[in-house]
Amino acid sequence: MFGLVINKAYYVMRKWGKKRLSGLSIAFMTLGCKVNYYETNKLSSEFEKAGANVVSFESVADIYVVNT
Repeated sequence: MFGLVINKAYYVMRKWGKKRLSGLSIAFMTLGCKVNYYETNKLSSEFEKAGANVVSFESVADIYVVNT
C-alpha cells in the first residue's frame, strides 16, 4: 500500500503499464475545486482501462491517490 499525488499517479500508470496494474486496487480522494474532481474522474477511468480495480477510499486498497 502506498499513496500518490495526482501527477505521480499518471507517471505510475505510464511506467507500470497494464500488466502490473491488472488486479491492483486503487482508491481516490478529491479535495478542492471542480477541476480537481474532473482530474480525478479522468484518472480513475484511465486506471480502470489499464486493468486496476477502483474502490472507495474507505476500502482497503493497494494504492491511494489524493488529489488536492
